Amino acid sequence: MNYRISQLEIFPDELFLHLFSYIPPIDIYYAWHDLNCRISAIIRSIRISFDLIENSNENIRALDYFSKQIVFLRSSVSNEKLDFRNFPNLCSLIIDTKLTKEQLDSIQSSY
Repeated sequence: MNYRISQLEIFPDELFLHLFSYIPPIDIYYAWHDLNCRISAIIRSIRISFDLIENSNENIRALDYFSKQIVFLRSSVSNEKLDFRNFPNLCSLIIDTKLTKEQLDSIQSSY
């Protein structure tokens, strides 16, 4: 009998992109980023929808890591350090909490 060991790296990029569309960004960050150069590059190419529902260090780290890729952001918690200028590709924003004046001033459309 001839057994072959499968490796995750043999899968095409499109399969990873499809897989990552079902995984929350925080899980992508902690389980997949820095796994290897190819997967990190694939992760850096995806558009991210991020639900900030908790001000944990883990969420903030993932939010910072994906900041340039985030196209949708929902913030359900108050975070005075959240600067919307760090999200250049943000297309949709839902805020379910109070913002500081500085945060309100940082929200502007580039269209």
